[in-house]
Amino acid sequence: MPVARAVANGLSYAIILPFGTSEGCLAKLPRGLSSYISSLEGHVMDLYTTVLFEAFEEATVDPKVSTEKVRDELLKVHGRLKLYTLVADHAPSCPAIGYRLFYVAKKDPSADDHRKAESLVGERWEWISSREGHKMISKVSSDEELEATSVRYFPIVEFWQERRRLARSASELTDFAEKLEVREAYMTKRRIARDFVKWSVFQEERSAEVVVNAYLENSGNQNKV
Repeated sequence: MPVARAVANGLSYAIILPFGTSEGCLAKLPRGLSSYISSLEGHVMDLYTTVLFEAFEEATVDPKVSTEKVRDELLKVHGRLKLYTLVADHAPSCPAIGYRLFYVAKKDPSADDHRKAESLVGERWEWISSREGHKMISKVSSDEELEATSVRYFPIVEFWQERRRLARSASELTDFAEKLEVREAYMTKRRIARDFVKWSVFQEERSAEVVVNAYLENSGNQNKV
């Protein structure tokens, strides 16, 4: 899988389920739609596990590398792949079903060490499924559209831009969002907003060490990852 190979080679990949999946939230939707979202949640969880397993496989292809170095590399791979689900008590009248839009920020390979930490202008890509297979299509985007995509997933994109990694827990995202709001309030003299979007992190309770050790012990059994 190209995505798994990219994660193994250094890509940070956030899988995002952009609508609430709690019983209270789904109960307010038509039965067909709530059933679809429940099924999609299971599919996305399976997708996360599949991509993670295949990324681990890609990162352990060299038999000459020591087990300790392999473990260190797998811990890094684990940190580059996260699944975030929107935390919500109510659903919008028209959930964004089938919305597969990606926010990409490239690095400048010619920049000096100081500027390499800064991203180039962001891009938007859409994942399209067809009979011929899966395609990634670049979308022509204005600065406002790029900003809107970033805001849609606030503060996941902002966290990655500032910390150079994906958030490992819901509390990390919440604390970071609160600090951003305080900073914004100080600079603009506006009141602090506490109603920003909140996200849960899939398998947050399982540490990277536990997941990686389980993989190394059962590397021949995908279902035990």
